[in-house]
Amino acid sequence: MLQQSQEAYRLKLQGASHRHKAAKEFKTMLEQQSDGTTRGSDAGDALICARQAESQALAEYSHALRVFTEVTMSGKLPVEESAATLSGRATSQEVRLISVVDDDESVREAMKTLLRSVGFQVLTFASAENFLKSGLSR
Repeated sequence: MLQQSQEAYRLKLQGASHRHKAAKEFKTMLEQQSDGTTRGSDAGDALICARQAESQALAEYSHALRVFTEVTMSGKLPVEESAATLSGRATSQEVRLISVVDDDESVREAMKTLLRSVGFQVLTFASAENFLKSGLSR
């Protein structure tokens, strides 16, 4: 059981590291594209979202590293992780769908890559009209 927990958290740590790296690269790309010039609120909003995604990915990585270290060093799961594992919450994967609407294909693809890296299923649309026609709006 302990060996399975160590392997599970090693994989979580790898995934979190990958998501953080992708988010950081995306944020850096947006910062380089802006070159200090103002490109409107859409570019600023995209950069804010990228920074938030990077922060979330770093928090996830830090948590996974803490738990992995504790499991490896002490040989037991932290109390909150044990309870989550026993209740099935830690192993169930919730499907989260997000739609990206933007007329710039490169922005759509970059956002799609970033959001997939943090576990979302992503659909992209070139216009609000296409999004509304899809029937996915609520």
